[in-house]
Amino acid sequence: MPLHPQDLLLQLIWLAQSSRYDTAGKFKGDDEEGLDAIRDEGLTSFANASLLPTLIQYLFLDIITQQTPFFTRPLVTGTAISGFIQPEMNKMLAYLEEEPGDRAFFMDDKDPGRADFMLELPFALILQRKWGNLSEYPKLKRWSEACCARPAWKESLRKGIGYNLASFG
Repeated sequence: MPLHPQDLLLQLIWLAQSSRYDTAGKFKGDDEEGLDAIRDEGLTSFANASLLPTLIQYLFLDIITQQTPFFTRPLVTGTAISGFIQPEMNKMLAYLEEEPGDRAFFMDDKDPGRADFMLELPFALILQRKWGNLSEYPKLKRWSEACCARPAWKESLRKGIGYNLASFG
């Protein structure tokens, strides 16, 4: 897929403005060579352009399956979900499993970065709708637990009264 000029422009603006708003450098990662910005952009793009669209397809088919007559459900779940969506999702999770390394978060060991925030929604969909089992991906399970253990995360759920991605549809 070609990179559109407006996408490149938005990425350059974000990179230029991120230092303006993140004066403490909290979301830059822990890379001394400055390559974390490129890695962060790659993970963020992966979350938005690869993983999330696949999960939206999964969600769509999951909702259709619930509305489909009982005797035709295997056509949807067996063909589209089990035959295409689930294997694609598993490949993407296997790729992401290697990304955090020994760090608690994707970009840093002590603080989450932009990639962590962008990957949280796809993982919330996977976990809340029970589409996958993170026990097969110990690094991603550790990452998810680290995200949910943050006081800021707990406070945002308390203030926002949580959210449930399993019940809609």
